[in-house]
Amino acid sequence: PSSADRTVKSFDPAEFVIPTAKQEDWQYAPLERIGEFFEPFRPSGETQVRLSFLDGSGAVSAGSDASVSFERASRSDPLPGSVGKPADRAAALEWDCVQQIYALDVRRDLDQPLLLDVRGTGEDLDALHVAVRFDPGVHATLVIDHRGLARLSEGFEISVGENAVANVISIQEWDAGAKHLGSRIRVDRSGRLNHSVVTLSGGVVRLRMDPDFGGPDGYLNMLGVYFVDPGEYVEHRTMVVHNHPSCTSRVVYKGA
Repeated sequence: PSSADRTVKSFDPAEFVIPTAKQEDWQYAPLERIGEFFEPFRPSGETQVRLSFLDGSGAVSAGSDASVSFERASRSDPLPGSVGKPADRAAALEWDCVQQIYALDVRRDLDQPLLLDVRGTGEDLDALHVAVRFDPGVHATLVIDHRGLARLSEGFEISVGENAVANVISIQEWDAGAKHLGSRIRVDRSGRLNHSVVTLSGGVVRLRMDPDFGGPDGYLNMLGVYFVDPGEYVEHRTMVVHNHPSCTSRVVYKGA
């Protein structure tokens, strides 16, 4: 058993204590600046989300034969909550209180990248949850662009189907404000995921990625870079769990 096996994982916030600097996961975080994420709250619903192709054209068409499906969802739908359980109190509270839940299903190969535009529009505390699935055999790229002024508790789930090849790029270029991202990633049998994180600004940006594998022969390549200015706090955390044989992971994160 690894440390990941011993970590509490639950959708119930009561299963987690309020973080302190004595906990390894939170020992560097400025807890006094993000304490609002550890108590129940009512999301403002102000965060704006839009999906398009990278060139700005619409990405979603009607009908079951569409290449991409993007729609509002609920906790009871099959996709949200399917990629593991929250691993800390902030992520569990996000799931417990979130009203904006989206399901993105990439069903066929795409000729150009998708762009998921996430815009903060104020300082009121908000929550957002996005579950992304790349269907078996699909080759596609998704860019997630975070901008604006926000205090956002965000949950992001990424599921890569069997023999799919997915590229996901997450960009954080926030105004002064706080953002907490808890990403739960699963790569199925023979799936391949290239996951890149670029954080350029934001008052407090703490990104947590907890990938595991849904079968043997999976491949995970995780790249990250950040540039932080005085007064800002940026933290990228990863915990890759090799829970199936013959899987490969490569993790390289840099910052300045």
